Amino acid sequence: MSLPLDLDLPRTFVAVVESGHLSNAAPLAGRSQSAVSML
Repeated sequence: MSLPLDLDLPRTFVAVVESGHLSNAAPLAGRSQSAVSML
């Protein structure tokens, strides 16, 4: 059984890489900082 794919995951990953920090990436990805850190 496979888990459903979160299509926002790649966008969040790119935001983290581009911003260099989780707290800066959160607003870019449209997520809270805690949601980004759980990914």
